[in-house]
Amino acid sequence: MELSPRKRRLLSLAVPAVLLLAALALYGFDYTVNDDVAMVTILNGSYTGTPDAHAIFIQYPLSWVIAALYTLLPAVSWYRVVLLGIYVLASAFLLCQLLCRFPRHSVLASLLLAGSVALLWLGQMVRFTFSTCGAFVSGAVILSYALIPREEDLRPGKLLPLLGLFWLSYCIRNYFALAGLLFLGIIWLCKYHDRLLRERRCWLIPLAGLLGLGLCVGVNTLAYSAPEWQDFLTYNEERSYVQDYSGIPSYSDNQELYTALGLTSAERDTISRYRYLLTGSFGPEDFHGIYEYVTAREEAPEPLGQTALRTFKDTVRRYLLCSSETVGPLQVASIALPVLLLAAAVWFSIRDRRHWWVFPLLILLGLACMWLYICYQGRYPPRVALSLRILTVTASAAGLTLLLVQRPLHLPGQLLARRGASAAAVLAALVLLGVGLGATWLRAGREPAYQRASFYTYADEHPENVYLRDTQLTMFGSEEHPSLNTLNTGSWLHFSPLYERKLERLGLREVNRDTLLEPNVYLITAAKETQLRAVLGLSEDTPIQYEVAEQLDSVYVYQIHAIG
Repeated sequence: MELSPRKRRLLSLAVPAVLLLAALALYGFDYTVNDDVAMVTILNGSYTGTPDAHAIFIQYPLSWVIAALYTLLPAVSWYRVVLLGIYVLASAFLLCQLLCRFPRHSVLASLLLAGSVALLWLGQMVRFTFSTCGAFVSGAVILSYALIPREEDLRPGKLLPLLGLFWLSYCIRNYFALAGLLFLGIIWLCKYHDRLLRERRCWLIPLAGLLGLGLCVGVNTLAYSAPEWQDFLTYNEERSYVQDYSGIPSYSDNQELYTALGLTSAERDTISRYRYLLTGSFGPEDFHGIYEYVTAREEAPEPLGQTALRTFKDTVRRYLLCSSETVGPLQVASIALPVLLLAAAVWFSIRDRRHWWVFPLLILLGLACMWLYICYQGRYPPRVALSLRILTVTASAAGLTLLLVQRPLHLPGQLLARRGASAAAVLAALVLLGVGLGATWLRAGREPAYQRASFYTYADEHPENVYLRDTQLTMFGSEEHPSLNTLNTGSWLHFSPLYERKLERLGLREVNRDTLLEPNVYLITAAKETQLRAVLGLSEDTPIQYEVAEQLDSVYVYQIHAIG
């Protein structure tokens, strides 16, 4: 039965919304990395006392909206609501295009989307990171655009939501949106290659997309144009390079560096664990010194041939062998779908002897370039691997769509017209849904939920005090229990204009190890008393006087009376 446009829209929203709500009810919600937690503290005002849109990682147009919502209704977890809502909107738009393409098979299309999301990605929605959210939205835009017929591209009801989702993906995580732009360009060229000059209206699509992208870039650049923000961005770029790419140099092999900076071996270890504020007067200029030292000592660039071979081997190891990840449905799909796309392109090139096979091969070439670039770059955390794989799956599915749907044969329609094939497809979708939910349940069951730390409530009950929170506790409860009198011991936020505002609000000129000697300043950490010197960056023979002011589950509140 063919649904009306209104019912299609309602069904498109209902299916992903129900799927996500069920996952949240069954498995809960947690942030996988502390970057999201830090952004929440900026946006909801628990960092500086006032909601602020300078969230650094997500682009300013989106963060401004979230900060404004926190200003209006601070009790709502708007960061979570908005980004999960974007997840639902992206899935809904994709399902809507499926329903439009196959109007007589609404049940099959709904099950196919729900099963695919449950199998490949539902666990990433409830174990949230902004990076993987941006990659999913970008992938949904790619596949949706491949499903939209050329005759409907310029309809406002199709084009505006598509462009809006693309701009949102850029605002969430610009890197993966720009990677998706490559595949969107290939799909656009596939649709209009034979009428680029005859049908000039088709140029409105890339023009509108790039104009909106330019507006996002311009607003973000303007928001960070102040000199103090420019200084911070320079520092943060150097800090990222040192900590995420080159690594903090060892003390034994680089003692002259740390002697010049006035750092001991224990303090170097503290810095490497993101505890900058517990190492004396360590600041941006010290990171700049480490950065210059590391870059000056780097070996001469290897020959181009060796670089190419190393990058190729690294790509094979990471992509085909999944050596750094647990092999799961997403990994299998990211390998199987490109192989299927290649086979389909070769088959149709032999059968039709036409140019259609060129565009799927361009998609495969784009995927290869994307993987080679990230392996050449060298940084490959798990969230990047997941993001690349979801883009690989959606771009490959878009290539198959170009072959099977955009071509004149309308192959899926012919297959689905047969009752037996339709019944088999429905059964397969049901199995896919069941396996996906089961896999998500098992994966979620193996991941313990983060402790809802009571030390935030404890800090709220003592507003006259200042609590330095160990960076390792950043993941615990920041959104649920924002505290205005807590300060992290080290993160990418430090030495930013927001950090200066935070200190001013707390009545502090600076924060370092000596600040702990103030009578109203406490250290909160999960480290036991035997580990306290390591947390503070002190040698084993350094005398220290302290007391445990409170123990909250496995978290200790220390009051330091004297050091040395």
